[in-house]
Amino acid sequence: MTSAVTALGKSLSARIQELETDLSAFLAVGADNVDSEWMIEDPLQDDEKEAMTQEIASLQSQQLQVASRYEKLRKSVSDMRNDSYRLKQKLKYNEQTRVMASAELGGGDIPRDPETLKKMIVNLRLENGSLTHQLRKRGVLVKSSTARARAQAAKDKALKEKGMAAMGNLKVGDDLVLEGSTIVGGSLEQLLAALLSRSCPDPKFANDFMLTYPYLISAADLLREVADAYDKNVHDNASQLKVFNILKYWIEHNIFDFKLDPKLLQQLQTLFADLEKTGMEKQASFLQKTLDKKLPEVELEIKTFLISKKAQLNVLKLDSQDAAKQLTFIDSALFRLIQPADILNRKNIAIARRYEKFSRWIKDALSKSKKPKLLVKKLWEIAALCHKLRNYHSLFTIVWSIKASGPENEKAIQKLVKKNKEIHEFVDPKNKFSNYQAVIAAKTRPAVPFFEMYTEALNEVKMTPETKEDLVNFDRYRMLARVVQEVQHFQSAKYNNIEPIPELCGLLQTLPAVVN
Repeated sequence: MTSAVTALGKSLSARIQELETDLSAFLAVGADNVDSEWMIEDPLQDDEKEAMTQEIASLQSQQLQVASRYEKLRKSVSDMRNDSYRLKQKLKYNEQTRVMASAELGGGDIPRDPETLKKMIVNLRLENGSLTHQLRKRGVLVKSSTARARAQAAKDKALKEKGMAAMGNLKVGDDLVLEGSTIVGGSLEQLLAALLSRSCPDPKFANDFMLTYPYLISAADLLREVADAYDKNVHDNASQLKVFNILKYWIEHNIFDFKLDPKLLQQLQTLFADLEKTGMEKQASFLQKTLDKKLPEVELEIKTFLISKKAQLNVLKLDSQDAAKQLTFIDSALFRLIQPADILNRKNIAIARRYEKFSRWIKDALSKSKKPKLLVKKLWEIAALCHKLRNYHSLFTIVWSIKASGPENEKAIQKLVKKNKEIHEFVDPKNKFSNYQAVIAAKTRPAVPFFEMYTEALNEVKMTPETKEDLVNFDRYRMLARVVQEVQHFQSAKYNNIEPIPELCGLLQTLPAVVN
């Protein structure tokens, strides 16, 4: 019996030694082995930084818990060694003492069985390894993103310093205000210097300025500034390229200037000749070809179709599909007439005047109709077809006018709303026109946006001060530029598959009295 007990004691000691070896190996790669360099401050966006910091803190907390559990295991192994020693001593004397000693090893929140302990250590080692891997992975990401951000910051700083050195008259200070690298205000002189600088720190400034300059400077004066800048830097390739890009953007986005002013057009072509003389023949040729292509495309007015003074419009007898297409033809042509220089002046916007005229006509027709329910149904049908054609201007005009026509049409309207929930939800202001805003954001063309939707944004522009501390408040013009960009996006595509039907188009343009 004694030899058996001795063998058991030796076996137990050997297993304890294995446990100690495993534990020591684990502790060697425990929580203290995380490189503090991985904890470099994260220069990512604030929300990303906060999320990553919290995740790292959570992982560290978990590792501390694992380390605490291992400390309990270590203490358990130490206690077990002492217990083993006492056990071997007691086993020398009698079997009863051995049994009692074995019973004393039970209980507690940590098992005393060597096999169970070994399995726990293996599992905890794997758990700790996983946590360490995750923590190091996050640390490496932070370290990597920090390195990229620092490299980019150094690059931006170098470019900015280089740009400032090459900006000539552009001086950041009292006459030019920046927030980061964004120009938010300045004197007209400094804004022009920023426009013509070959290394302007604000990458969006030139385009925003060229879309809104009519509110700051005349086209003739701007062209003169561009020509002078070219003459002064005729041997500077970067400055020449800057002038080329300004002229290209001007022709592509504000061709109305050159269509309406023959003298300005002549001055532009004189500048083209200067470009040819100074080694920019290809660029001058490209600009001339772009100009020749864009000028014929400019529409200063839409084609009108004459009708008899005594003509009347019988809406109930119209082919709804034809009516929707002709309305789309008219609205698309009117929308393309919008010029950046006029966008803040509603009186100069033909499609805004069209909305008012068409809306009054619908309300008047419904009030005088002998069959208002049938007329409501017919107009709603035409509006639904306009929706399919993406003519949102006529869609909103018709439906809004029907709903505002009076309580006598309420029942007919409710029936249509139940049958056409999609149309109702599309024009309903209760959801802040989210469906409409989504299709406009998708920028699918051709389409005719509802111009009245720009009213809020344009009113905000009007209410924004033009100057701050005697400097141009360029934030105001950036807001305006966003509207102009969206308008021009939808102006650039025509409904090539829709041809005018002269008589019907003329009636819908003129909107004569409705036949009862």
